[in-house]
Amino acid sequence: MAGPGGEWADLGSGAGAFTRALRTLAPKAIIHSVDKDGAALRRQRELSPQDPHLILVEADFRRPLDLPPLDGAVMANSLHFVRDKAAVLALVRGYLRPGGRLILVEYDADRGNPWVPYPVSYPTWESLAQATSFESTRLLHRVPSRHLGAIYSALSFKPSSSPSAFATDYDGTLAEAGRVDARTVAALRRLRAAGWKLVLVTGRNLDDVMRAFPELAVFDSVVAENGAVLTAGDGQVRLLGPPPPPALMAALQQRAVPYSTGRVIVHTLAAHAARVTEAIAASGAAVEPSLNKGALMLLPPSVDKALGLRAALETLGVDPASAVGVGDAENDLSFLRICGRAYACGEALPEVRAAAGGYTPSVRRLIDDLLRG
Repeated sequence: MAGPGGEWADLGSGAGAFTRALRTLAPKAIIHSVDKDGAALRRQRELSPQDPHLILVEADFRRPLDLPPLDGAVMANSLHFVRDKAAVLALVRGYLRPGGRLILVEYDADRGNPWVPYPVSYPTWESLAQATSFESTRLLHRVPSRHLGAIYSALSFKPSSSPSAFATDYDGTLAEAGRVDARTVAALRRLRAAGWKLVLVTGRNLDDVMRAFPELAVFDSVVAENGAVLTAGDGQVRLLGPPPPPALMAALQQRAVPYSTGRVIVHTLAAHAARVTEAIAASGAAVEPSLNKGALMLLPPSVDKALGLRAALETLGVDPASAVGVGDAENDLSFLRICGRAYACGEALPEVRAAAGGYTPSVRRLIDDLLRG
């Protein structure tokens, strides 16, 4: 399956049983065997002392790794140690070349035990692979197991098509101190001229971002209010959630919480989180809080930047797996995780850097890199 050569990684390789199996399938491949247990890696070297293309990497695969572009990766009985699987899979997707393969070996269960804390059944894996922008997932084999009933292997692919949409956050990513400089606007125009669809994904109200960024028409679509409001080139505005509940606003006022509203969103500050929580409970409002560094946003359940970006890309006829996303804050994580390639930008929060497959100092630099191919 792997072919004779290429560059592969075994993520969470342990004692190396699957690394050696991979070597049998790909005798000429360069294999990066990654595990945080140095003793296990030394044992691997003892078992394969004459393998010049086996590279041992002592590191935690849950964190960003310095790996070359990979033709494939193996995760054999390692993903079930990870609670936040989407963040790790975003990293793995970032290591793979377009068309790269991910081979998963897992217990076919969704409820674990102390030794296998977070297994993922094959039906759940199918959904998770799709949600994290892998494609063509298929079951390779399934066998009975004394542990959790059965174990299976599955194959998924990173999309091979070239990215065709560029989705960017506004504050702290595209804009500094609320403004976008002329060179960045010029870079956006070059990217659009090269055939890319451009989508702005912001927590700001639509009217606010229109005032702050007069060149907004460079974007094919704008997702505002943290995913709740969508507009495209025809100027029509589409709401993806209901307006703020009056009972919630009354409860905020009673607790002296300063706030402002959009068409769907309620904006306040993270410093007022305790009183906001009280207001939500007292009002019975169906809203959920979302952090954006020091800001706190209240939105209907399931409304986030991923929802808005999916709707925008559907209108543009673009698969999220073909998109490049860039952001810097907590509320950007949802949309970055559905993009085929994701980048943290500038002074991005540590959790964003950990979840993204890449880093860029600026949107302008990222665009230059994309246009160079």
